[in-house]
Amino acid sequence: TFNKNFNLMILGQIISLFGASILKFALSLYILDITGKAEIFATILAVSSIPIIIFSPIGGAIADIFNRRNLMVIFDTVLILALFLFNNNGSILLVGIIMTILSVISTMYQPTVQSSTPLLVDNEHLMNANGIVAGVASLTNIAGPVLGGVLYGVIGINAIIAISCVSFFLSAIMEIFIQIPFIKQEQTSNIIKTIFTDIRDGIVHICKENRFILKILFLAIAINLFLSSMLIVGIPYIVKITMGASNFLYGLAEGAISFSSLVAAVSIGIFSKYLKITNLHIPFIICALVFIPMAFSVYPFILNTGFPVPFLIFIVSSMLIFFTTTLI
Repeated sequence: TFNKNFNLMILGQIISLFGASILKFALSLYILDITGKAEIFATILAVSSIPIIIFSPIGGAIADIFNRRNLMVIFDTVLILALFLFNNNGSILLVGIIMTILSVISTMYQPTVQSSTPLLVDNEHLMNANGIVAGVASLTNIAGPVLGGVLYGVIGINAIIAISCVSFFLSAIMEIFIQIPFIKQEQTSNIIKTIFTDIRDGIVHICKENRFILKILFLAIAINLFLSSMLIVGIPYIVKITMGASNFLYGLAEGAISFSSLVAAVSIGIFSKYLKITNLHIPFIICALVFIPMAFSVYPFILNTGFPVPFLIFIVSSMLIFFTTTLI
């Protein structure tokens, strides 16, 4: 049993993250529908993802300096104000701006919640509390696309905008009543200088003192470079445009792929005794082999067999690939 403050924070996290996940997914569908072009779709998503790179390193630092409760309220309020920019004829540029703001807030929001957890829960229940926080984030990644696809197909983008505004407003109201201990820290230098000093020290460490981490880092970059582009751009375009699947099926596909990654993360203890650095090439070979049926699923003679054969081949292959790479 957790205290009132933690319960309020989790409830606010659920409402806010679900609202953001549904909204971002629906906006991506909206862009794809009004343009039908993969390059525009990819450009908007790429630009809106830039804040994740910029703000991820500083999200934790900001959460340590400012009152976390106030930060949560401010984040939800900013999202509400951003959505007021949208109208019935939301332009591609406007949608891109809103998605960028969503990315910024989501990147800053999660470290704030994570750093608040130890302050609201005693050590005895901290592991369970951290599990709940992480579980909520994973659940929104799984269920958000499914709900976003269903709602977009049933009620349309404008209704989703309205629902998101209400959800962010409710989250902000609940967060006002959270009491999180806060002691203002003495700053020996400005925050920008502190952040860049920490980043510099980290780069020096992996480049000169521990080059093994550098190799692992490049491996992670390569995996994310190719698989993230496939997940963010390739899968939506293939499922929606090439295969002509409905918004609901697209949301179901995204949810299934996220679920496979979640299962891999949960079951890592089972596979860890078999996966070593010396045999890491084996799961990569498995991924390469699974790409073969995925590639065949978009060939005309497979597509001509009709739904659901190509869809199932493509999605099952995607799930296996993301399951394996999550283990890696």
